[in-house]
Amino acid sequence: MRPPTAIGALATFVGVGFISQVTSCNIHELGHGVVATALGWRVQRINLCLPGAGSVEYAHVGTWAGNAQGYAGGVAAALFLFSLYVVVFSKGRLPLRSPFWWAAGLATVVFIGPQLLIAVLEGAAGPGVDYTEWFTESPEVFVPLLVGSALLVAAAYTRRWRSVWRPDDAEPHRVIRTG
Repeated sequence: MRPPTAIGALATFVGVGFISQVTSCNIHELGHGVVATALGWRVQRINLCLPGAGSVEYAHVGTWAGNAQGYAGGVAAALFLFSLYVVVFSKGRLPLRSPFWWAAGLATVVFIGPQLLIAVLEGAAGPGVDYTEWFTESPEVFVPLLVGSALLVAAAYTRRWRSVWRPDDAEPHRVIRTG
């Protein structure tokens, strides 16, 4: 890949990644609010991510199924990102059309892993526990988990679309049988 193409693909990844992160963060908070409301909790306010961290403020917190509300944010965001990827990027061999499409698809799915990890952490923490303190108290444990979850998704994506980086393999080889 030529340097201008690589720089363009990197810029595409950064731009789409920023949009994906902010969008998934907002879907995350809305997911908390929707599930909490369905469980009978009174949601006072949803603070959207613009682009910083968001939150949900509850006027009343239910006593049962609090963990479901915790899991809901990350799961909703991960499902949104996956659905967006399937609708926009997964059609046929679309990411193979250019490194820019490939980078945009990667930037869309890379936050699925961290959103699912955060869903597990929030759900396990339960209501009233600030799981974000775990990151500040033990960054040596939780930061590698976040990065690892993103890299796991990136590795799966790269494996699926590796032909972008090896254009000679972009088209499947045909076996012609004679005789």
